[in-house]
Amino acid sequence: MENLNKVVSFALGLVVVVVFLAIISGKIDLRKKITGSSSVKPASSGFSLFGLKPSPTPTLTPTPTKVPVTATTYNQYNSQKPKTIPATGSPTILIPVLLSSLVGGLYLKKKN
Repeated sequence: MENLNKVVSFALGLVVVVVFLAIISGKIDLRKKITGSSSVKPASSGFSLFGLKPSPTPTLTPTPTKVPVTATTYNQYNSQKPKTIPATGSPTILIPVLLSSLVGGLYLKKKN
């Protein structure tokens, strides 16, 4: 039963890959099948999706405003040095992984 599941999964995956490659290479024309007519022509330039051509939209560019620099808006960052170095690196992940695998192993050994 397990081997049948693997064979079915492999066959379906192979069908999906073959259909994807056929669509990409142009062997299957989805434009005709979706719109129902064969008179759909590909766009001459730009990206088109199923015959739809995107139109450019105008964008407004904001004009820069002048903000005066004063002593209150300049250098507001805290320049204090940290008192302790945060714990990073392999001990932060290595020790919990080792402890959890040890506890899990002991649980499985006790269970059997």
